[in-house]
Amino acid sequence: MLLSFGFFMSILLIRQQSTGARSMLTQRVQQALMVTACGDLFNLGLNYASATSSSALYNVQPVVTFILAVAFGMESMKLRKFHGNVKAAGILLCTAGVTVLAFYEGPMFRSFNHHHLFQQGGSSTAPAGDTHSKKQWVFGIFLMTLSNILAGLWTVLQGPLIEDTSKLMNTTLQISCASVQAFVVAVAAERDYSKWKLGWNVGLAAIIYSGVVVTALSYYMQMWTIATRGPVFLAMSMPLTFVFTIIISSFILGDSVSLGSVFAGVLLIGGLYNVLWGKSMEEQDEMNKIGAGKSAGLELQDVEEAQVPDDDAAKV
Repeated sequence: MLLSFGFFMSILLIRQQSTGARSMLTQRVQQALMVTACGDLFNLGLNYASATSSSALYNVQPVVTFILAVAFGMESMKLRKFHGNVKAAGILLCTAGVTVLAFYEGPMFRSFNHHHLFQQGGSSTAPAGDTHSKKQWVFGIFLMTLSNILAGLWTVLQGPLIEDTSKLMNTTLQISCASVQAFVVAVAAERDYSKWKLGWNVGLAAIIYSGVVVTALSYYMQMWTIATRGPVFLAMSMPLTFVFTIIISSFILGDSVSLGSVFAGVLLIGGLYNVLWGKSMEEQDEMNKIGAGKSAGLELQDVEEAQVPDDDAAKV
């Protein structure tokens, strides 16, 4: 229900933004609803998959953002042009990457670090492929893919909102609304209040890090990057998340990494850069057309100026 409401209200908001029918606070509440649904779906999916798979799927966000922008007329994809074919190939690569990640695991690469940092008591921290069934793994990938789709919707909506208010105010309003929504969802989903108790352990550190760094600081930095360097610059840095996750999870946390996750990550990164490459070529073509038009105008002006003295001489 939360996912459906967030998805359809986001589409409605995109269509009504140009007419100014929605108030600023209403837009922030709807944006915060996407943030809440995105985080809940991601965390739920992470229970059935792995950190490596989640970081690989993170590269889907820019491609999903581009597809949604095309669907709502914010971007174009001309399939008769070479750059349009490159974009389409990137979308197909991302689709293939998600499919491989969901249905192919392959052999596991064991870590040199056999000490699991977050192992507690007799609990096991075996890789996700050993602790979850195939259906659970596919379900986890499905949930995290939906989370990235909502994140793409959130990104599409940020442009007009950043123009209306400051980046810091935009972040504060969205996170405040999302906090209230997340509390309501948590109360409805978890009735065992003994699990709400926080101890001085790695769980508390994860909550603080997620709230302060991943949510507040990261969202503000993303909006600052979009405003100063554009969304393409932000998208180009996303594959680094996959690389750093493999390094940290394998060499520091002692987790195993599957061949399927690595292969899918390569496909997803390749698809991302294909879309970015096609976008870059399209922008270059537009600049060349503008430059050619200006050059033709200057040449015509020079010809007209050269004809003026000849006409004056003929009159004399």
